[in-house]
Parts: sequence; structure tokens; C-alpha cells
Amino acid sequence: SGTVPSFFKPWYGYRVAHLNAFNEENKNFHAEWHALPRFHKDPPVWAYESYNASESIGMFGFSGLFYRSGGYGEMLHTTKGYSDRKLVELFMSNWIDNYTRAVFLEANLYNVNSNLLSVITIITEYLPSGVYLTKVNVEATYLIFHGHDYNNIITTISIMTLIPIILTIIGYKSVVLISLFGSKSFFSNWWTICDALLIVVGVFMFIGYLRTLVYFYLYKELLDKDKSLTFTSFYVPFYWLYETYILGE
Repeated sequence: SGTVPSFFKPWYGYRVAHLNAFNEENKNFHAEWHALPRFHKDPPVWAYESYNASESIGMFGFSGLFYRSGGYGEMLHTTKGYSDRKLVELFMSNWIDNYTRAVFLEANLYNVNSNLLSVITIITEYLPSGVYLTKVNVEATYLIFHGHDYNNIITTISIMTLIPIILTIIGYKSVVLISLFGSKSFFSNWWTICDALLIVVGVFMFIGYLRTLVYFYLYKELLDKDKSLTFTSFYVPFYWLYETYILGE
């Protein structure tokens, strides 16, 4: 935000900049977005959550701006009727005003029959130019640890066994070359440098893949045991899924 030039004041009483980590609001508010005093004891209507506490994944908007997670959140219901009622209450409480830069709507869907987990995120951004832009992002993954699906389990075990063997062979070859010709001669060849990079990236990718499998397996167990209507964030498993994709590419 800032001062509006005098020429535009008859039409615009304020101005708001693009949202970023430096101008993001992090105060607690009462209704109608009135800021609370510093040592106020009553619980706020709107309590700020950091991007770590929100356990959500940031995403790029339609404009190309990146919006990290965090802000002022409200839990919706698993049924459409209760969710619509909650949205009406939010709008009546002036949940969105002219200072709102982006609104996220995140939904986690788990299909028990197909064992498919999906995270749907809808972001609507309000640009300083007065334009509203909406973008939808869908991430889905198939949980292979389901029942007696032996084919997927055997495939996973084979991949987990084959990758360390290949990395061990390449690593042993690199150690032999370094011991014979020295490290200076070893890193003067592009092929040997590629071997070293392949070992490093392969090890990190393998660790990330293992952590991804463990996290999704644990979350699947949580979904099977928890029959309540509580919201379960899948920030951690999808974070490691992204890390594995980045290393693989």
C-alpha cells in the first residue's frame, strides 16, 4: 500500500501492491478486519497462520506470481450444504475486502475403491489493476500399498533393489578411476563428471523416493483408521513427491 497521487484521489482512495513476503499481513484481527491490540487476551476472529503451520503448498497464480501458503484460513465441511453455509457466513463477515490479494480453496479427495488420492487447489488472485484471475491445480497419486496388489509391490521392491546396485557399480568405478589417475585427472573428463553427478543425484532421488513411499503409506493408514470428518493435510507427502520429480528431471 502507499499514497495515491493527488490527480487520482477523486477516483481511488488507496493503492495496494503485489503480494510478497515483505508486505504480507500477519496480524490477528477481530470481525470486520479490525486489528487487535498487541496484548489483547480475547481470541481473534482471524488468526494468522504461517506457511509452515498451514501445511499447504504454495502455487503460481494465473498471472505468473507465486503465492506461498499461509494466511487466514477457515475449515469447510465435507458436504456441500454445510460448506455453502460457511461460505455465506464468511462473505457476510466481510471475509474478502479490497485488500485481499489471493484466495485459496484446497480440497483433498481420497477414493477408497481405486485408492487414488487427489489434492485440488483453486486460487483466485486480485491484481492491483482490479482484475480477478482464477487458476485450478490438480495433483493426484496412486497409493500402491493397497490390499494384496502383489504386482505393484514386486515392481516397487525390484526398483528399490536395482537402483542401489547401479549406483554402487558406478560409485565403485569412480573410486577405482580416482585411485588410478587422481582426482584432478578424474574431474577433467566430462564423462567422469557425469558419473559423479549421477551418483549424487541418484542417491538423493532414491532417498526422496523412499520417504515418499513411507509418507504416503502412513497417510493411507491414517485415512483407513480415521473415520471422522477432520481435515487431513497432505503437505508432507506431496512435498517429497515434488522433490523426487525435480531430482528425476
